[in-house]
Amino acid sequence: MPAAPLPPTRKGLLRDLRDVGRLGFAGLVFDRADLGDVFAMQFGAIRPVVLRRPEHLRHVLVTHADDYPKGRSVDTFRLIVGEGLFTADGAAWKAHRALLQPHFRRAAVARYLPSMRAAIDACARRWDEGGVGEVDVVREMMELALDVVGRAMFGVPIHGGDIDLAHHYKEALRLVTVRDLEPSFPMWLPTPANRALRRHVAQVDAYIARAVADRRARGVGADDQLDALLTAAREGGLDDRAVRDELATLLIAGHETSALTLAWVFHLLADAPEAEEALLAELATLPADASAETIARLPRLRATIDEALRLYPPVWVNPRTAIREDVIGGHRIRAGEVVLLGTYFTHRDERLYDEPTTFRPERFLGVTPDRFEFLPFGAGGRTCAGLAFAYQEIALALAVLLPRYRLERLGPRHPPLVSLGTLQPCDGMPMRRTRRRASS
Repeated sequence: MPAAPLPPTRKGLLRDLRDVGRLGFAGLVFDRADLGDVFAMQFGAIRPVVLRRPEHLRHVLVTHADDYPKGRSVDTFRLIVGEGLFTADGAAWKAHRALLQPHFRRAAVARYLPSMRAAIDACARRWDEGGVGEVDVVREMMELALDVVGRAMFGVPIHGGDIDLAHHYKEALRLVTVRDLEPSFPMWLPTPANRALRRHVAQVDAYIARAVADRRARGVGADDQLDALLTAAREGGLDDRAVRDELATLLIAGHETSALTLAWVFHLLADAPEAEEALLAELATLPADASAETIARLPRLRATIDEALRLYPPVWVNPRTAIREDVIGGHRIRAGEVVLLGTYFTHRDERLYDEPTTFRPERFLGVTPDRFEFLPFGAGGRTCAGLAFAYQEIALALAVLLPRYRLERLGPRHPPLVSLGTLQPCDGMPMRRTRRRASS
């Protein structure tokens, strides 16, 4: 019996290497998506395979999860976060997950509501002082989400001080993204790119080391994520490097996904006045001191968030490494190949969703989608540990900001996208901010 064929790709020597420079990685994957439910790209000896059907994602994430660890698919990301929850495999991952997961369940993250509210109120005050005008909503939401993480993780805002953490993270992510797509030198060679990456990571390390040293000097008792992690570290015997890696992972994962989802909600509502009015009517029922549980029970708010996550999942491809040969969708996956679980394509599959490119929050009202048809936070054993934290933060930010401000889209309705670890609009998200009369 003949072997299954390899996944299809565009013909032509080095064609994908040429086109990735012109289109960027996200653009190249979008351009190749017409090849089918299983397709590949060819970067010299590197041949990543993209999967998009729910049954294919289930195969990798659950049925044969042990055959598809993160492995080398996240090697460049490890240069920033080391062996944290996102990148670790095997026994190390299981041990860290068991220690940290209890601190990220819904009941546990509810105690961060005051910290989240303080950061969101600070954002609202900045917007009040800024008045009417143009803002880059991606940048604004990144600043807000990083402030939320700082208060929830360290008990203090991250902004200020002598280390611009947001800048160093952004530059480090940009450099590892380039490293993934272009020929690069080993990190021990002092090339300009390698030196820059080391410099940015060193600044991140310095910030984390100072925060940990200050907390240990003061002792626990702040009831924040740093306390929870240091307590878990003592109980589980994690060394200082493991603590650093988890903090670096939480800082990135804790703000990028939430920030981008908030930005996309504002962008999508700007062209959906009926959906916006329906959501505003629901938010008007909230008391000023609404609990996390009360906010979480608002069905239209959750549906709006889920619809934004469906259309623009920040983690748009989820990487794995095949450790043995397999067959998926009738195509051969070779041992050692990187497999990209194409969440973006699954979420926009017309076989799964009516009018899949249309923003329609009503599709999630009273409906629990199949976990392999809608998986913005992954699925299976490695579902994102921060899921409850992210939903609580996004919901609270919308509950506070949306009734107070109207945001009008200034850029294209369907902005070009770029992959910088997460899926983002290429040129930010310019919008015009005004106060709503009803809340003045």
